[in-house]
This record gives sequence, C-alpha cells and structure tokens, in this order.
Amino acid sequence: MTKKLQIVQLCIDRDFEISRVDERIFGSFLEHLGRAVYEGIYQPGNKNADKDGFRKDVLKLIKEIKVPIVRSDCFFFFCLIRAIYIRLANIS
Repeated sequence: MTKKLQIVQLCIDRDFEISRVDERIFGSFLEHLGRAVYEGIYQPGNKNADKDGFRKDVLKLIKEIKVPIVRSDCFFFFCLIRAIYIRLANIS
C-alpha cells in the first residue's frame, strides 16, 4: 500500500501572538561533546580564565545572548552549572 504525500503549508506571522512562550525553552544544554566544557567554558591556564579556570570571555558571550537556563544530562555538572550562574551574575 502506497501512501500519498500531503503538501503542508506553514505561515508565520511574528506579529500574531496566541500566548507567550516560556523563555526557558530557549535554554542551553551542556555536556561532554567536543570541547564544550574543557577548552570551551572551562579551561584552566587560558589567558581569559578566572582563578577557578572558567573562561571569562565565554561567560561574557553567554550573558550577552541572554541564555535563560543551562541544563545538563549528568549530576556531575550540577556544581559546574551552579558555578556558571554565580559567575554570570557577577559579569557587568
């Protein structure tokens, strides 16, 4: 049995709002893929790192784009994410 494909159209009007979207849906996910953590946000010895190894240049960019929430798939990152939020609160 062969199914026929249906044509679907989507029309987006940015001025038409049904309801507000919770900003947390646009959050970030942090995990050990590539260099997201090590050599990314955490790199002791980097010229831009603070005394604990967090890169201030990366934290500044995160604050600049207003990431509302950072999630992780691992409990280990709880402390890392908490440290990130503390630092973000102190960046001007």
